[in-house]
Order: sequence, then C-alpha cells, then structure tokens
Amino acid sequence: MTKQDNQNNAMISIMSMTADDNGFNMPSELVTNGHYYKDGNEYVVRYEESILTGLGDTITTFRIGQDSINLLREGDVFAEMVFEPRKKHISVVETDVGCMTMGISGAKLGIDLDDEGGRFMLQYDVDMDCEKLHTNSVVVTISEVTAR
Repeated sequence: MTKQDNQNNAMISIMSMTADDNGFNMPSELVTNGHYYKDGNEYVVRYEESILTGLGDTITTFRIGQDSINLLREGDVFAEMVFEPRKKHISVVETDVGCMTMGISGAKLGIDLDDEGGRFMLQYDVDMDCEKLHTNSVVVTISEVTAR
C-alpha cells in the first residue's frame, strides 16, 4: 500500500494568532478539507490554502513528530520551517514578489494526535536580522477522518 493509499480525508481547522510586542494581535482561522495520515513515526496533515489566507494556490503540509513539527508550503508561496523547542532554525520564504529569510525560535509544542485525528499546537517567535518581529500561535484540529 502506498502513502497515497493511506491518506484519509479529514476536516482541518487552523486557528492562528500573530502578536507583536506592542500589543497588536491579528487572529485568523481557516476550516478546510484535507488529508491526514501516518507516515512512519510522523503524522502528516496536508491541505490547500485559501486566497483568504493570502497564500493563494499553495499546498501546506505539516509533518508532526514526537519532538518537532515541520511545515512545507508549495505553490504560489514556497517555505520550509522547522519548529523544535530550544532550537533556532532559519527559513527562506519565496513568493512571487521575492524572497525573505527569517529565524524561527522559542518553539513550544503541544501534540495530541492518534489515527483518528486530534490536535497540535505550536507557538514560536519570528525574527529578521536577529530582531524579533512577532510571536505566532497556531492550533490545528483534525476531525472527521474517513478512509479515502
């Protein structure tokens, strides 16, 4: 059986909050259909972004391990991000207007997933040129998992 055969349909809810040190908070929420499956020791969540999120024709994939979460975006936006507690990772984000490099650090993870779905959260700081821009908090809920 291939990984594609193992992909289950799922309802995916992504709630995020961006907050800066000046008290500005920007919430967003996306509820969409996507795919959820286990690949080795990781759970994988994959969905199409919406023009409403500003990411247009982009597919987002989360790979959730025991101690880390990897994010891959492919399409109108390309980005790879790694979230691990007590580690800083550098990420390059490519868009149709150019590239930017940013640091991802201070990640806090909460993972409660099983084969039926569940929830994971991450909170992390974003910096450019070692200057903190903001803190992001993301909660992803996977429900209504059904075999394809």
